[in-house]
Amino acid sequence: MSGVELMLTFPATPAAVPLARRVVGCLLRDHPRVRDAELVASELVANALRNTTDGHDVRLLVGIEGDRVRIDVRDDGTAPTDRPAAVGEQYWPGIVSLLADGFGAVRRPEVGHRVHGELVEEGWRVLPVP
Repeated sequence: MSGVELMLTFPATPAAVPLARRVVGCLLRDHPRVRDAELVASELVANALRNTTDGHDVRLLVGIEGDRVRIDVRDDGTAPTDRPAAVGEQYWPGIVSLLADGFGAVRRPEVGHRVHGELVEEGWRVLPVP
């Protein structure tokens, strides 16, 4: 990206989730999709915490170029991945797929996980009414 990039590293603790939300909110305060970006960031960081053991870090990268925002989160991927889901637990793809115009993941447990969501200023999604 040739626009603006910000990269922060947080300890892998629950406090990283609201901190990531606040950082993204401040960085994108004038962007029309700031609230979507805050939620995407918090969901991606929460997912990273699920995949990271205590004592490790989670990295947040926010890139802005023109009308496109990319939120990228990386973890060390050292936590066991066979933990059963809790009742009512929602994993990142559900919420992020509803808000982001694009998203994806690269999962390599030996080096960590990388997930991202992209938002485009003009890319408001119209969801069907159930």
